[in-house]
Amino acid sequence: MGLAPGQKLGPYEIQSQLGAGGMGEVYKAVDTRLGRTVAIKVLPPDVAATPESRHRFQREARIISQLSHPHICTLYDFGQQDSVEFLVMEFLEGETLERRLQRGALPIAEVLMYAFQIGSALDKAHRVGIIHRDLKPGNIILTKGGAKLLDFGLAKLRRTRGSIVGETLTDLTTDQKNLTSVGVILGTFQYMAPEQLEGKEADERTDIFALGAVMYEMVTGKPPFTAKSRASLIAAILASEPVSMTTLQTMTPPVLDRIVKACLAKDPDERWQRAHDLKMELSWIAEASSTDEHSAFRPRIRRERLAWAGMVIALCMVLVAIAYRQRSVVPTAVVRFAIQTPEGYTISDDAHTLAISPDGHKLVLLTRDAEDKTSLWLRSFDSVSAHQLPGTEGSDVPVWSPDSRWVLFVSQGKLKKIDTSGGFPEVLCDAKDTAVLGWNGQSTALLSFSLKGSAAVMPIQQVGLDDCIAKSAVTLDRSRYDRGQQWSRFLPDGKHFLYSGLRSDTRDDVLLASLGSGTSQLLISNASDAKYVAPGYLLFQRNGFLMAQPFDARNLRLYSEPVQVVPEQIAFGSYSGSANYDASDTGVLVYQSNFDVLSKLVLRDSKGMPLKTLSSALWLWAMRVAPDGRLLFSKTNPQTHTSDLWMFNLQKNDWQRLTFDTSTGSHIGISSPDGKQTIYAAVDKAAFELHRKTLGSDQVEVLANSDLDQVPTDWSPDGRFLLFTQTDTNGAGDLWAMPMNAKQHSYPLTQSRFDERDASFSPDGRWITYTSDESGKPEVYVASFNALQERFQISSGGGQMPRWNLQGNKLYYVAPDGKLMEVPLKIGSRVDVGRSNVVFQAPPRTEYAVLPDGKFVTLENNDNGSSTVAILNWYVGGKH
Repeated sequence: MGLAPGQKLGPYEIQSQLGAGGMGEVYKAVDTRLGRTVAIKVLPPDVAATPESRHRFQREARIISQLSHPHICTLYDFGQQDSVEFLVMEFLEGETLERRLQRGALPIAEVLMYAFQIGSALDKAHRVGIIHRDLKPGNIILTKGGAKLLDFGLAKLRRTRGSIVGETLTDLTTDQKNLTSVGVILGTFQYMAPEQLEGKEADERTDIFALGAVMYEMVTGKPPFTAKSRASLIAAILASEPVSMTTLQTMTPPVLDRIVKACLAKDPDERWQRAHDLKMELSWIAEASSTDEHSAFRPRIRRERLAWAGMVIALCMVLVAIAYRQRSVVPTAVVRFAIQTPEGYTISDDAHTLAISPDGHKLVLLTRDAEDKTSLWLRSFDSVSAHQLPGTEGSDVPVWSPDSRWVLFVSQGKLKKIDTSGGFPEVLCDAKDTAVLGWNGQSTALLSFSLKGSAAVMPIQQVGLDDCIAKSAVTLDRSRYDRGQQWSRFLPDGKHFLYSGLRSDTRDDVLLASLGSGTSQLLISNASDAKYVAPGYLLFQRNGFLMAQPFDARNLRLYSEPVQVVPEQIAFGSYSGSANYDASDTGVLVYQSNFDVLSKLVLRDSKGMPLKTLSSALWLWAMRVAPDGRLLFSKTNPQTHTSDLWMFNLQKNDWQRLTFDTSTGSHIGISSPDGKQTIYAAVDKAAFELHRKTLGSDQVEVLANSDLDQVPTDWSPDGRFLLFTQTDTNGAGDLWAMPMNAKQHSYPLTQSRFDERDASFSPDGRWITYTSDESGKPEVYVASFNALQERFQISSGGGQMPRWNLQGNKLYYVAPDGKLMEVPLKIGSRVDVGRSNVVFQAPPRTEYAVLPDGKFVTLENNDNGSSTVAILNWYVGGKH
């Protein structure tokens, strides 16, 4: 007895029966948790009674769970309730190819489209070792999105070709409903390869035979082999040749007839050996007829076939052009739209904050709230809104599993995974100071172990999710890649992976490695952050532009030349080698556009009232005042994302460039008291180190070698000491002093687990002000330079960016709400802190400086609103 409408299997409520067969009943149901329509397959009671049938049913679930492909019906769940075992699958609206064929043959264009799609599905299954063994029109559904392959109930895992498995004709299934009154067999037998009928083992070429039989029937409207009895049909398949398709359907392109004949060869060695080769041939036929000017951007066939095919290509193009009537195998419509950020949250320009599922249905966003706390949000493309994934607070980069069900991420020092269909994260391992880079969907993940406080990146580690044991995934060549390894992603085989070798000069490389080998090979120079996507491309970033290049994932070979995918730069990091993009295997691309920061310098009076705009420029930051009143800035090139030091003269209203670094650039410059020298931070040997340059000279001196980042903050008025922040291995800043006398060494002023930063000297050089988060939030303090143990708290409720006035009797800082606060000070043997006053409300993202005459300069930054863009069918036309 079947399931009744309203009956529930777990969270799934039955709505109606869709069909029934000897090995299963299929129902339409709704997932009451997500409101999603699904298809549920259950074993009939008489079938479920046998252990063999239950085993086969469970095996089908395991096999489908390994497959994620746009033309294979997706498995969502597997369960058991009240002795009823069931599979929960994607609900497909459409008709079976078997029903469609009842109306006759298909147009050639549709034949090629559906055959290419099913060939792609078989290629995917074969690559993971799965043979379908029951490919027929009844197991193919035609939907608006194309053909979908169903029913892996008879599928098996591949064994060595040529072995005998003891499978006889009594083991083979037949559909008794397809026996007519006169005994003509119309069902499964008509698509079986000779080796199946002889009881030999099936392999990839067995499925190719079946696909050839299906293609034959789509073109002609008739199966290639028919007979009056089962025995006669078997004899026909084993011994006879089908009538040529060009005889039955005169408009059939001869090259297509040749392809199908090769599929139906009796000897498996004479057939196409791989589904991949077959689908490439089908793609080539379509390409030959297409007038798309970007057809070179589609997959190519091997060169050695071109010469042979040239003899028939002219006739083929004429015939196919007539048959296609301007139709194409690959949809030509390219669709672009913006992804809206959840209200109250932002998507930062950090690396890999966008992750699209391999099937292209869902997008995970790594977001930040107003307090800079991260979390993951899930957006399904069949929904107009996103929802926050529970338990993902404090998360880092998300990575999808190949089956588009799970997301792997690090949160609060733990490696976790979450089922995106519902539930809370599962903790897998401890993962402090790490981020997920790749996951093969099985038991291995690739993680980046970062050394906090340093610009260096540790070697990529492979972690077993079963035992949480980490080991190096590939040997790091420090002599060439001094900044380590990053941005690794698996290829479809789950063994080979791509990664980026990072260099201080930013000329990074994309390399190829495999698990267990420890070695790698150069794949693409001057590129980084690569990812493989179907139907056969490597995406990567070069100078902020997203590129694509044809790639054979089986033979690990690049072809042709790279093509720029989108016209604008995407959000990227020249120093980190990252690019904020992702792509599915179904032609969906998402990326965050690059952004420019418009910086406006505003002169204000002592009360904060605007007097005039001094200058508008792109991307200024780290403003400091030189002793003579000029302003120092780090200025970033929006095209290269590298920085150099510039100085602005307020009286002359002109700019002067101070540094000309060729790699990641110069950051946070401090001028000497006499104005003749500048000390700044720049990358050298994988860490930000202190550099000194004399104005008017090209010589640059590295003041100290360190594996940890060092950033200058101030120079004492007498020129004897430099204050700088050194970030420790836990990511917290410590205050250090460097005597400018070369005979003395730098020494720490603070060494704690708290974050101390932004120190500067008082005008008399006796005191310093700085910030510390010892209380749980950054607060401003003043202490004696020679005795930091005795300190005085200046701010209350939080404060940052402390600055002295010229007389040293006032201190300014920015409160958490953006107000610029003024605090009177009386300094003698101790510091007496007066009552704070609000000077003015600073615009968001504002830096400020106090000029010698008591006026203010504010640096107000506004970006151009970087957008998150999605493109459908991105590979159709190359540049869009």
